[in-house]
Amino acid sequence: MGSINKTVNRVFFWFVTGILRVFFGLLTKLCYVGPAHIPRGSLLLVCNHISHFDPPIMGALFPRKIDFMAIKELFHGPFWSGFFHLLDVFPVERGAVDPGAIRTVLQRLKQGRIVCLYPEGGIRSGNRSILTGAGSASNAAALARMADVPVRVSIIIGPDQLYRWQNLFQRRPVYFIVGSEFQIDKNLPTKEARQKLSTQIETEFRELYASFLSTYTPPDYVLPHTAQERWALKI
Repeated sequence: MGSINKTVNRVFFWFVTGILRVFFGLLTKLCYVGPAHIPRGSLLLVCNHISHFDPPIMGALFPRKIDFMAIKELFHGPFWSGFFHLLDVFPVERGAVDPGAIRTVLQRLKQGRIVCLYPEGGIRSGNRSILTGAGSASNAAALARMADVPVRVSIIIGPDQLYRWQNLFQRRPVYFIVGSEFQIDKNLPTKEARQKLSTQIETEFRELYASFLSTYTPPDYVLPHTAQERWALKI
């Protein structure tokens, strides 16, 4: 029965993400930069978080199925609860350490799956973003150490443009860039290994963002802005 449920969830995930790929492809110019093939096995995918559109776009573009977490308030009612569970999305408590969510992450990583983590803990832009050196990746490093899995860093730029409905008719560019993979250093004591990995992740975020800026020289409207800024400034 478990294998049947797993197959149903996988088929449903690719069905939904296929629709999303077409949908976002019509509204935006999607640009995926990263490996076309991700080897089988466990992986903790970490990414910055700039909009509510990040997970569906990432799921639609990434070569393998991703398990996402979402705040438990989104699971309200049987329809949304069932929908998210079919997609293998699992709930997490907002603004607090959630032991149940941590157990779910570790369990799924143990099963050889890919779990996405937004280390910023919520939507961030500007000087509050991990892209510009704010925040910490210590939670990602701790989970990677506990699960003994590799970490791959990624950045997403542009989905926040969809907060302003007028932009839907301009097919603005959206970038999903996947960077290097890091392994926990098992030769170091636990605390030092976590700190080293956290520093590597944070450095990779900044370097990926700097490389994006120099490679694409994007106009200001593509760069991360809050929904409020886009509404007020009409960008």
